[in-house]
Amino acid sequence: MRRVRTSKIGRLATISIENPPMNLLDEHLLNDLYSAASQAERSPDVAALVISGGSGAYFSAGIAWDSIKNSESFVRKSQALSSLILSFPKPVIAFVNGSALGAGLELALLADFRLAREGCSHGVPETRYGYPSVFGGPLILEQLVGVTAARRVFVLGEMFSSADAVTVGLMDAVVSETAMGQELLGWVQRVTNNSDLTQLLRQVSVGPDILRHSYELEHSALRKMATKTDYLRSLSELARFRESVRGGASNLESGRV
Repeated sequence: MRRVRTSKIGRLATISIENPPMNLLDEHLLNDLYSAASQAERSPDVAALVISGGSGAYFSAGIAWDSIKNSESFVRKSQALSSLILSFPKPVIAFVNGSALGAGLELALLADFRLAREGCSHGVPETRYGYPSVFGGPLILEQLVGVTAARRVFVLGEMFSSADAVTVGLMDAVVSETAMGQELLGWVQRVTNNSDLTQLLRQVSVGPDILRHSYELEHSALRKMATKTDYLRSLSELARFRESVRGGASNLESGRV
C-alpha cells in the first residue's frame, strides 16, 4: 500500500507523507517518495515541488529503525532519494506542517526552503541514542547555517521550536495554521519565478564530491550500528521522546540536553 499522497494544483506538485501516527520512514515509504518525486521531475507541467506531512502532529518523526532488515538496501534507497531531491531541476519547498525529528528534519533540509507550522518542534534526538543520519543532513545543515549550529543539532541533539528554528536557520519562515495555504502559495510563486537561479545555488552549495564522502560516512555508521547487539534497546527511549514532542513547543524543555 502506498503511503504517500500526490496532488497537483496548476504547476505545483505536492507529495504528502501519509504514514500515521508519526509518519515514520521505512524502505517502502522511501520507494514511494522516490517514485512520486521522479514522476514530478519528469513532468513538463510541474514547475515546483512541495513535500509535506499528512494531517497530524508530525511532518515525520524519523526512521522506523526496527523495520530495517538490510542496512545495505536501506542506504541505497535513502541516498537515492536524497540525491534525487538535491539534484531536482525545479524548486523544492518543504512544508513542515508538523514536528520534524531525525530523518524527518533531514528530509526537510534537502529542500531549497522550509516553511514550519507554528507550535511544532524540530531536531535530531536520534543522536542521543546512537543512531546515524541517513540523508547527508550534517553536511547540508553545515552548508546552510555553519558548523556551530549544525553541531548543536547533530551532535548535541538540541530541539528547537519553529520560531527558534528560524532564528538558527533550520527553517525559513513560521506560518500560522490558518494562513498555511496562502503562505505556501506565496512562496511557490516567488521561487518559481527564480527557478534557474535556485537550481544554480543548490548545485554550488552542495558539491557532488563532498556529498559522496558524507554518504560513505553515513553508510559506515549504519553498518556499525547493525552489528551492535544492543542498539534496539534504545528504541523504547527514542519512541518515548518522539511521543513527548507530540504537543509541540510546550514540551521542548524536557527534551533539551
